[in-house]
Amino acid sequence: MNTRQHYERPAPPLRAHHVPGTDTSPFAEMMQRYTLGTMDPEQSRSFRLDVERWVTDNPVDIWSARYKHNERSFLDTRCWGADHDFGDGLVVEGAMADRHLSNLARITGPGGIDPTRDVQERDCCVVGCWCGEELLLLDAMGARSCCGVEEVPEYAEWSSRQLRAWGVEGRVFPGSIFSLDEGWLHPHLDFLFLSGMLYHVTDMVTVLALSWATIRPGGRLAVETSCAGGSERQATYLGALRPGWNWWAPSPGCVLAMLADCGFEEARQVDSIGGRVTFVAVRGDRLPLVNSGSAGFSRPDLRGLLASLARG
Repeated sequence: MNTRQHYERPAPPLRAHHVPGTDTSPFAEMMQRYTLGTMDPEQSRSFRLDVERWVTDNPVDIWSARYKHNERSFLDTRCWGADHDFGDGLVVEGAMADRHLSNLARITGPGGIDPTRDVQERDCCVVGCWCGEELLLLDAMGARSCCGVEEVPEYAEWSSRQLRAWGVEGRVFPGSIFSLDEGWLHPHLDFLFLSGMLYHVTDMVTVLALSWATIRPGGRLAVETSCAGGSERQATYLGALRPGWNWWAPSPGCVLAMLADCGFEEARQVDSIGGRVTFVAVRGDRLPLVNSGSAGFSRPDLRGLLASLARG
């Protein structure tokens, strides 16, 4: 049998990242909405074949090995993002296992966002959406629209495909957050989630300023990121040789200070588990960053736009 036409690898059991005190079961139940059985038969057959081909051509074990050894070829290696049980025996293993479930459980847990207020009937977005499982969870939580930002073209396409497959309103920007065009850089979102990506960028401050520019005043931002210890405003530079291209390890105090400079109010740390920390904040009207002058600003062309938005 041609393995490029049929997914022959045995379906692996869904794995779990143990996150103490985090109940992911409600989100696992939500994912059952996004299965082959909820599509019409013809669409289901076509979608299944495409998933099988892509996962066979992009196995997670090769991605994981190259990531672990920090091989340069890692940059050219692809794999599925999060575990997804599509039903009918098709279980896809992703690099992040069930972190999509634990991420949503953490940011909606005690001290986090209020799903009824911040997600239901709201325009939501995930930056670093990989193949789209977190977008599907926001849809299941009742979001009005679910958008994504993803710089790896193949992942952006699969996120878009999953949104289309289940009729989810939204679109995915196929590029870096640093290259968002002005169509995105006006307040149009109610909730934005920076999912496991802040430490992967060379300029965290600009990312947070761009995030501010996409959220309506009073909207919410959630951040899940790797952090270093300590409460001071410090960030350890890890550099390009770190596996996975993890540029920075900011302290929680550093993240909170950057959020304040980038116009977010009521910023707070929600939790810290195994070096992974979550934060939530409210988009305020003022942007202190633009009052510091434009020297060293990595996108000087944005300063005028950000200043105009800050003036309302």
